[in-house]
Amino acid sequence: MYEIKVPGAASTRPLYDVVVTDTLDDNLQYLGFTQTSAPAITDHSVAQGLSFRVDQIPAGQQAVFQVRARVRNVLGAQQGVTINNTAFYTYSNTSGGTTQPAQASGTVTLHVVEPQITITKSANPTTPAAGEAVRYSVTLTASGTTYSSDVFDVTLTDTLGLGLVYAGNPTVTVGGGVSANNTIGAPVITGDGINQAQTLLWSLTNGNADIDIAEGTSVTISYDVRVLTGVLAQALKNSAVAQWTGIDGPSAFERDGRDGIGGLTTT
Repeated sequence: MYEIKVPGAASTRPLYDVVVTDTLDDNLQYLGFTQTSAPAITDHSVAQGLSFRVDQIPAGQQAVFQVRARVRNVLGAQQGVTINNTAFYTYSNTSGGTTQPAQASGTVTLHVVEPQITITKSANPTTPAAGEAVRYSVTLTASGTTYSSDVFDVTLTDTLGLGLVYAGNPTVTVGGGVSANNTIGAPVITGDGINQAQTLLWSLTNGNADIDIAEGTSVTISYDVRVLTGVLAQALKNSAVAQWTGIDGPSAFERDGRDGIGGLTTT
């Protein structure tokens, strides 16, 4: 949100035919404006070209309004990207008079923040026998860098190799202890592990996981799988994909991974 005051300090004379222009960065989407002081402001904005008009600002007064914009879910809005914004206004000394040279505001600088995650996976034991259970643990770490942010609504998809089946006991821990703010239940399972590899899915959308990660901390999601009886000695492969968002709860505007951000694979 930007706040614009015209003139920058209360003027000693009235201003007429005031027009404020502001070209938004392509990474932003204009949402509207809120007027916080008289006189009346009219909006003539088109797309990224914002334009506001005030017929008259009396001497000693200011026209103050707040412009609302949203960071868009586009490839250009990457972590750490700089967004600069400068507004300009013109005016006349009399109604319908000659337009005076444009006056510029100071530049406001924003930086895009978003989650940044590293992912590791382990198994115990790493050489199970047929019929034995294996405990998989997936650790997600939210990097605590300058322009990183908290992680919300983690989705975990684990594709088991043929010969492996889900065996239960899912947990989510933070720093080695159970997290009261994170929950996990039984996954949505497809496949039987015999003719079709099993896929395990945990997500907020499916109602079986609500996992958030504070910036600079880690969570570990663990669960058991079992090696089917009759499986011959072989390498049993397994891969997991974690996805997340930067906004808590469902949002049609959040980063959704279409540009390749918001997910990371480990094998």
